[in-house]
Order: sequence, then structure tokens, then C-alpha cells
Amino acid sequence: MARTLVGLVFDKSSSMYGIKDEALSTVKDYFKSLRKARKEDDEVLVWLYTFDTAYIVVWDGIDLDIPDLKRLEYNPGGMTALYDALGRCVTSMEKEAKAKDKVLIVTMTDGQENSSREFNSSSVKALIEKHSGKKSKWTFVYLGADESAYKAAANIGIQQQGVAVLDFASPLGMRNSSDSLKVANTAYMSGAVLDSAGYTSTIASTLMDEKKKVGKDPDNLTGE
Repeated sequence: MARTLVGLVFDKSSSMYGIKDEALSTVKDYFKSLRKARKEDDEVLVWLYTFDTAYIVVWDGIDLDIPDLKRLEYNPGGMTALYDALGRCVTSMEKEAKAKDKVLIVTMTDGQENSSREFNSSSVKALIEKHSGKKSKWTFVYLGADESAYKAAANIGIQQQGVAVLDFASPLGMRNSSDSLKVANTAYMSGAVLDSAGYTSTIASTLMDEKKKVGKDPDNLTGE
């Protein structure tokens, strides 16, 4: 039986308030897509850490089938303790991970770190670099709102190929981003995508397809 460990580190600071409904749907759809794509005999454990002024542990290494997604709540506010959330998530996952496990950690944020107390960029970078390399089965992905995401990711040890820029500015942009994540998750769980470069390129190509659809039909404001 194969084991896969998946962690989602998700921004719930005040800047996410305008798209809070779409953001909550994105989190739910993220885990729904993992359930749908999982092979029948595979074991999947999940972590969900959110962050505002402090980090919040929502799920910490539980079986993918356990969470009741309907009960998830999402009320954005406060600042951005990204380093604490990511650092704590990695620390928890490395305690569970075995040598043969596949490990995926996805961080989604529309802003910059400004509130962590336990971790800084150097300590998070040390954690990530410990689990990076050609022979590593750990995959780190950083999804930001603009080009500054590349620098922010590099500061914590995530290489350029592990970064993608999403549209956090509008409900439609968030929905399209959610759709791209579902496609990337399906590819990762099937084994078609094996690293961060494959994961983010899948996201980018899916977003490009969505833009082409809207371009062909300018009145399609809902993305349907």
C-alpha cells in the first residue's frame, strides 16, 4: 500500500476577506479532488494549517476520509503568520513521514509574512532544504498573488519551479485557481506529476486554458 502525505497551508488574513466564500470553496474542493483522485488501496493523510495573526491547526495528520468538509469555517482577519504555519506544518509532517512516502506541501497566500513569532525565513528555509533534492520524495509548492511570490518563496528555500502566480483579486480568479489546483492534484495523485515543476506547470497550463475560454466568450463572466 502506497502512502501519500498532503499538507495545505492556507492564508486567512484580512486581505482574503473579499473572496472569503471562494477561498473556502477552494479549500473544500482541494481535498475533494484528492479523495476523487486517490487510488483505491492508497493511504492518504492530510494536514490543514491556516494563518492570520497566528497559525491555526485545523487537521494534523488525519486520514483523508475523516474530515467533514461541510463543517469547515473560514473567517479572514488579522495579519500574516505564514512562517509559523508553514514551519509547524513541515515539522509535524516530518514526524509522520517514512522513507517511501510521497509528501506534498502547498502554501497559498496573497500577501507577505508579517506576524510569525516561532519561525523566521532562515529556520523555515532550513526545514525545507532538508527535505529537498533530486532524490527527495517531498514536493514544496508556493502559490502567490503576484511576481513577488518568487522572491518570497526563494527566501524560504522553495525554488522557482515550485512557484505559481494565482489570481486572488476576484471571485472568478479564485474559482479558476481552484479548478487548476484540482487538475494538479489529480495529476499528482495519479503519478503523472512527480515534482514541484510538474505541479506548477499543470496549474499554469490549466489557467491558460481558462483564459482562452473567456477570450473566446467575453460574456462568460462566471467561468462556466
